[in-house]
Amino acid sequence: MWWGGGSWSMDGAVPAAVVESLRQDIHGERVISARRCDYCTGTFSIEAPVLYEVARYSDVDYFTDTLGIPETWIPDAARCTACTRTTIEPATEGVEELLIRIGVTETRGLLRLDASELEIIEYSPSSTGYEAPPVQLNVLLDTGDPGAIRWQRLKHVYGMDAAPPEVRAALDQLLARVADPPELG
Repeated sequence: MWWGGGSWSMDGAVPAAVVESLRQDIHGERVISARRCDYCTGTFSIEAPVLYEVARYSDVDYFTDTLGIPETWIPDAARCTACTRTTIEPATEGVEELLIRIGVTETRGLLRLDASELEIIEYSPSSTGYEAPPVQLNVLLDTGDPGAIRWQRLKHVYGMDAAPPEVRAALDQLLARVADPPELG
């Protein structure tokens, strides 16, 4: 269903204020121009709307305060057709997450999001999900990737057959520090 307005609750809807702030925050946002999926080596076409994960880090104070991440919607990961999904699983408490299809335009080799073409697939409010993983701040600073505190992204890395042993070991150590971690394997 293409989003045309109205309000949505967790029985299948997204509050209108969330959709409006999403549109304002990401419309015209520049994204990586390689047209590569963030979950595999596949590519995607911009001829049709692209599946994207977007996040707003609103209730992870240690993260937003220390790193200065704004409380706006941030495009986090693009997915090719081979990596299509319809759910945000596992969700991260403290992070609002949306799975959307959105138009992508290209001008002079730069790709930008076009929120006039926006379909909401799944919404996870910041009050749901598993407690944000205790990712060390130096890892976040080194990678420059705020998505590294989202369980869905970590689940992907954990499940990669080609994940280097040191990455898997680091994730195992991280999971050992979480009281009630989601199933990643």
